[in-house]
Order: sequence, then C-alpha cells, then structure tokens
Amino acid sequence: MDLSILAPLPSVTPSSAVLSTNFALTELEPDVDPNRMLARLRFLAGDHLKGRGSGTRDEWIAAAYIASLYEEAGLEPGGDVLPDGSRSYIQTITRSAERPFIDGPTLSSVHTTTPGPAVDLMYGKDMVALNIAGDHAQGPLRFVDIMEDGSVASVQPGDVVVLSDRFNLYSPAYSSVLEGLSEKGAAAILIPSSQDSGEWNLVKIAYGDVPAVRYGLDAVTFGYDKDLTTVVLIDGPDMEALRALGEGHTVKLGGQLQANIDYNRTWNVHGILPGTDPEAGKVLLSSHLDHLGERKQDDMPSWYQLPEPDENGEIDLVYNGTNDDASGTVAMLEMMSILAEDGPEKRTVVFSAFGSEEEGLVGSRYFARNPTLPLDDLVANIQFEMLARIPEDYEGPLTFTGFERSSLGPELNKHGANLDKSPRPWESLFTRSDNYSIAKQLGVPAHTVIYDDPDGDDEHYHQPSDEIENANLQGLYDATESLVEPIEWLLNSDFKPVWNPSQNPYRPD
Repeated sequence: MDLSILAPLPSVTPSSAVLSTNFALTELEPDVDPNRMLARLRFLAGDHLKGRGSGTRDEWIAAAYIASLYEEAGLEPGGDVLPDGSRSYIQTITRSAERPFIDGPTLSSVHTTTPGPAVDLMYGKDMVALNIAGDHAQGPLRFVDIMEDGSVASVQPGDVVVLSDRFNLYSPAYSSVLEGLSEKGAAAILIPSSQDSGEWNLVKIAYGDVPAVRYGLDAVTFGYDKDLTTVVLIDGPDMEALRALGEGHTVKLGGQLQANIDYNRTWNVHGILPGTDPEAGKVLLSSHLDHLGERKQDDMPSWYQLPEPDENGEIDLVYNGTNDDASGTVAMLEMMSILAEDGPEKRTVVFSAFGSEEEGLVGSRYFARNPTLPLDDLVANIQFEMLARIPEDYEGPLTFTGFERSSLGPELNKHGANLDKSPRPWESLFTRSDNYSIAKQLGVPAHTVIYDDPDGDDEHYHQPSDEIENANLQGLYDATESLVEPIEWLLNSDFKPVWNPSQNPYRPD
C-alpha cells in the first residue's frame, strides 16, 4: 500500500506581512494559503498518482480531484452536458484510435535489379517514430538540405526524404518543413538523430516500446498543425548506412498491425466563476494536469543517471511532475480559491486544467476547437507552468512567454507583476504550452507564466527526480502571490489586450 501521501513533509510559512519582493512590490497581507497549496501539491505530485501519465487512469483521478475542488469552491461546471441534462466539470475527449504494431516497424533496403549494401533497422534500437501514418511506406531515397529560409528542394510524391539537419522538436520552422514535405506527398521523412539525445528519449517515451498508427485528434503528436506523413528519427551510424545506399535507392518501412483498435481518452476540467458584468468578457486561467507517468528502465537514455535503488532494490521511475505541472495547477487552483472567496469580479473567470499537454497540447487543442462554453468574448488566457524550481536567491522576473507579442504582459507589470520575455528565445516556449492552442485557434492574447532558468540548468526537468523534495515551495508561494493583485486588476478593468503588429499567431484549423 502506497502511503506516500501521508508522509510528513516540511512546511514553509510566509511572513504575515509580505512574502517576498522578488516578484511583486506589496505590503499587503498575503492572499495565498501555503498549507492549502502544499496539500494540493502533495496529492497531485505524490507517487500514488504515478506521474499522472497522459490519457491514463491516474490523469483521470487528477481530473476528478480538481473537479471536486471546483465544486467545493462553488464554481459552476463548464464541462460536458450529461445525458440527464446536467453539466459536468469534466470534458471527456476521445483523443484517438490506434492500431499498434505487433512487434514494431522495420526499415530496410529493397534491391530491385542490382545487389547492394543491406540495411535493416529495428524500431527502438535503430530508430524511433515521431509519427506513423500507415502500416507501410516505400519509395526512393531523396537527400534534402534545409535552406536558411526554411524551404527545401522540390521532392516528388512517393519519395522517402532524408533530411540533412538534426531534429529540433520545438522549432516552428522545422515543423513547417515537416508539414510542407507531407503536403508534397513524401512517403516518409527520415531525420538524423542520436540515441543519447533528448528528442530521441521524448519520442520513445511518447510512443512506448511498440508504436501504433493513430487516427483522430492527436493522430500527430507534439502539436503539429497538420497531418504528417511517417516521420522517423534515425540513429547516427544507421543514417550513414542509409546514405551509403545512394539517392534513388528504394527503401521500405512498415510492419504488421494488430487486429484490435484501442481508443485513447483524455480529460479537461473546466469551472466557471461568473462575473458581475456579462458584457465585460471572460478571462481564462489554466494549467495542464498531466505529466509523463511511470516509465520502464529500458525507456531511459544512456546518459541518464538512474536513481540509487531503495532498500528493496527498486529504482524510482515515477515521473512525479511536481514542477511540471503540478506546481502550475496548484497556482491556478490557489487563484481560484482566492477569487471565489473574495466574491465575484467584474469579468467572468474560466478555470481550466488541460489533459495530455505532454503529448502535444491535446486537451487545449480540442477545447479551442470544441469549446464547452462560449468563447467569443474571451479577453485573455494566462497559463501557469513550472513555478516550483525558482532559486531561493532569484531576484529576476518571471517569464511571460511571448511577452513581446502583446500588450498584456507590460500592462500587468504596471499593476504589480514582474514579468518579462524569455531569456532563452531559442526554446520557443510560447508555442510549447496550452496558451498556444488558445492563441492560434482563437486569436486571443494568451501567454504562459513560468520560471525559465536563464542557464537552462534544471536537472530535474522531465526526470523522476521532479519531486516535492526538490521543489522550492517558498518560490511557488511567492510567485503565486505576485500574480494575485495584477490578475484581480485585469478582472475588474476595461482593459482588453491586443497583439502587437505582425505578432498574432491566429491560424485556426
């Protein structure tokens, strides 16, 4: 029996007069309740929820827990309409249907007229798949360079395209390349990679030991906007073997699919705090409730230092996701509790916890396309992410992803916030969380507030060590407190943020 939820943890109590001046200059009594926040964090990030894996029963339990907190606070349900006509707080999404391979696909050379070098690559060992569009793909190899402007040389329908550059999972420019090649009819896209790379590990974790052909909402993972052809990452030495075959040599990729079709689901949780002025519009405060779940030792990249075994010889491979994103969810829930206790604001507030963010913003993408409540009067969206790893001596601002894109961040700063653009713009954080689904689909200013380490030095990111013991609870409390007054101002003002010129990502599907 897992009793981790009952294990005592140190509590951090803020000053009765002021929490911190790192993020907001205020001498008021603090609004946040650290004990309430810690209790919620312990439930969401404990081993008993096994990392809240996207689309798992543990994610569903987390969703049900959040729904219960909405109900306790007196929020109106904003999820699905039930058969009896009542409404739920939960929005259930059938995210995809999939047919797994029996053993996993292979990629091999095909010799039609003359003998040549043999290539026979196995899934998981020599390659992993970002997307698999069908059980088989075959065609001639076509070696393609990516130009500075992101364009590629012309390819013919049916080509198996081999890209020259390494894969950047989060690059909008690279996603455009993949989408463009897919539209041109490429049978498959092969990308050089390495078994020790972060993208290899993340793709392998997302698909597991045996990949599947997926159909439906997230038939393409990682949030690509359009249907992709089969896209495969190839380990370095194996890519050299493919190149040795020569351009025009035919290769085939595929395998036998299982007969059964599995249906995958995920869950969003929506609660509504009605405002006093129906004409003032809505503000969406959100987070994502999922993380990476529990993994197998074989999933771990070779460079990862495994934790020491416990007294029973077991190794902890539960990705608790304390920082990512139990901390953001707790911050969002604390904002909910404060606003519900203070009484209605001028604007209506929608609180949303999105499911399966880690597998491509799935929950938020679905909500933006299929809202369970009217969103035509949505004024802004603020997503809460990764606020539990703020260094104790940090005195800088919180990152407001896409800060330079709209008037929202600068205006919040005028009312007590301390927000700024990302110190690492190459990470494309604006497009990597649920705010992007709202911004792209609805055209509403939508941003994520997050602590972005300027040095990119968070050894616990997407690791089993992202646990409460490695969190800075005081930083989480301070960051949340710093946003209360600015958000209350936004909810009671007439201010409507706008995108700066040429910065609106609006591109509905």
